[in-house]
Amino acid sequence: MEYFDWEFSPRFTGQLSAIYQKDKRSNSADSEWISLGVRPVYAFTDTFKLVTELGHDRINTQGENRKLTKFTIAPTWSPNGPGFWNRPEFRLYYTYAVWNDAAQDAAAPGTALSDSGSFGGDRHGSNFGVQVEHWW
Repeated sequence: MEYFDWEFSPRFTGQLSAIYQKDKRSNSADSEWISLGVRPVYAFTDTFKLVTELGHDRINTQGENRKLTKFTIAPTWSPNGPGFWNRPEFRLYYTYAVWNDAAQDAAAPGTALSDSGSFGGDRHGSNFGVQVEHWW
């Protein structure tokens, strides 16, 4: 797992992430997971910023290639300043995701990606909500 934070200016910050995991199992199939993401953040004022994120996950196992790609946009109120790590943050978010048949087939019944989940047989969907992040 690797993360790289950047600060091009006090108002434009962000993070890159990369994850690689390889599982070798004696009782079941080996698997390989790769996840890549970028999270650019632009602060319009000292307390309001726009957070976006683009991520892609790929799991290879048993000869199948499961894929999920998502995009999120989150207007964010950050009362302690515009920095990437300043907390608390209060976010409204919207996420749109697409996945392939292999990811849908591997999802547990009733979970969002499964054909019996929130999106039915579709291989794309969106959600929205509110997040609060605070550290102490």
